[in-house]
Amino acid sequence: MGNKTHLFFSGFCFDKHINTIITLVVLAQPKATDEDRYEKDVFLIYAGKDEETVKKIYDGLKGQRMRCAAQFDTETFPAGKPIIESISKLILQSHRTVLVLSQNALESSWISLEVILALEQSQHRKNEDLTLRLLLVDTDESQAAALKIGHLAQIPHICLNKDDNDWKSLKDKLRGIDFSLFAVLIGVLLFC
Repeated sequence: MGNKTHLFFSGFCFDKHINTIITLVVLAQPKATDEDRYEKDVFLIYAGKDEETVKKIYDGLKGQRMRCAAQFDTETFPAGKPIIESISKLILQSHRTVLVLSQNALESSWISLEVILALEQSQHRKNEDLTLRLLLVDTDESQAAALKIGHLAQIPHICLNKDDNDWKSLKDKLRGIDFSLFAVLIGVLLFC
């Protein structure tokens, strides 16, 4: 796949309280597409009790041509291979690691390990791109804080109603803005 094109944005703002004009230019570097960098778009992690829900999400995203991985997929979790090895490899090879966050997930020691591995992997990515996202199924924004406890509180989340079948919207949210931004301060002018 080819590189994405440049994106240019320029603008300025004036703060009348401190009499300052700031001009900002943001450039997006062209970079390899996700298909070039990662073998999978999404690695779904979840508690075993939530597998039926995750299968529906997995099928919906695959229908949107996303390359998905999940523990029930024998292609990505081959029999006889240590589970921790498969998990580590998939976190490394996936653009996003998505925790399907539920009460079941909060009670799972495996989920804690997978979250730690995903956060650790983020530190080694270019621009420390946070690989981990939380997917709150059939949960609205008002209920999110109750599930996002401890180290999960600062991780970006997406709320999904699994009966809506709006897989394109979920795909777009998971991909998000995916380019490196460089902000350059062009000038600051102080008024008397």
